[in-house]
Amino acid sequence: MLSGLDGIGRRTYLERACKDNLGLNLGPYFLYDETKRVEDIYLWLYNETGDLTTRHEIKEELDLFGHLSANEQVSEVVRRLRTLCSANCLPCLVDYGGMLTDNGEYTEVPAKVLDSFVRSDEEYNLAFIHQRTPFTQRLSCASFMFRQSIPPLDANESTVLLQQLLKRMMVKAERVQISELCGYLGGYPPAINLAATHSKQYGIDVLMADKSVLIDFQANRFAGLMRQLKLGDKEWFVLRYLSAELAVPFSVIVLAADISQKEAASVLRNLIEHSLVVALDDNYTLSSPIRYAVERVKGNLDSNEYKSICAKLTSEFWAGDDAAPTLEIVDATLNLLRSSVHFLGSLDIAQSISITNIGALMRRQLNSWQVTQSTEKPIQCRERVSSTPARA
Repeated sequence: MLSGLDGIGRRTYLERACKDNLGLNLGPYFLYDETKRVEDIYLWLYNETGDLTTRHEIKEELDLFGHLSANEQVSEVVRRLRTLCSANCLPCLVDYGGMLTDNGEYTEVPAKVLDSFVRSDEEYNLAFIHQRTPFTQRLSCASFMFRQSIPPLDANESTVLLQQLLKRMMVKAERVQISELCGYLGGYPPAINLAATHSKQYGIDVLMADKSVLIDFQANRFAGLMRQLKLGDKEWFVLRYLSAELAVPFSVIVLAADISQKEAASVLRNLIEHSLVVALDDNYTLSSPIRYAVERVKGNLDSNEYKSICAKLTSEFWAGDDAAPTLEIVDATLNLLRSSVHFLGSLDIAQSISITNIGALMRRQLNSWQVTQSTEKPIQCRERVSSTPARA
């Protein structure tokens, strides 16, 4: 069971994994939306496995199927799935909103198909592709499932893919141009492909001068999805807050959203399961491809919200002469200050200078420790600041 945003490369990844590790061909595919019924699944399987081709024969077959009991229909569906599997295929059902309930559990038909499919002596495989992570703990076949989530490409992967596409299209680009473009692509393969094709058609200088086509592409691609999501106010607040951040620790999200740790855990778990937030080294960041869609659908935080978060961070982590926040807290505070300037045009200069000095100093101390493996006891940030000469 694979989950991730549409277009992120779920099928490509699964095709390669199935071929290299199982020696199986992924497919055929069945697109499962809210309109699909068990009869539609059977018709798809019938077309893939049946020998009858006339409309009359198909109608008769569906009539016979319709007179079966619910359990018999599931058994017939599973039988034909196994027929496909015996031909070295791996049938794949792609969820477009019809397989899961609002809380992520499988609806009745997919749940029964899964339960019946695993009751076989043969080691056959079945693939499910979702946008959100399904809740499978209550399924009797949960122990037979392998689940994986596909995140957006990281910076290095995005750079390599863009370089390959530009080279294939014979477009010359400087390293600094590729690096700048990747900052607008969100690790989203279709956006990377758009950047390459746009550079081929109009020239890379035109794209560098106006990158709005990249922003609009991602915003329009996911704006519809964002409007369909049934999220609560706190979940939307976290998404809006993270849209202006890089990655922040759990404690900062608790403070920013003004919620308990238990509620924050529930909010983040739901957003991660919807492939909207990614956990990264004990920090949490917005899934890059949806960043512009969040801003377009819900907008950025307003001045009062930014001031409130700044006050909470200052009170919790920066108050007192012996304050020594972690690097993650420093980054979260600096990002918040930068965002307030970018969106609101206001900034507490005195506070930003103090935080910047401390943040730079903490990074120097960390880098020095990594190089020398020093065992020197930590010195409080403010003591280091006062004893370190200022640099221009």
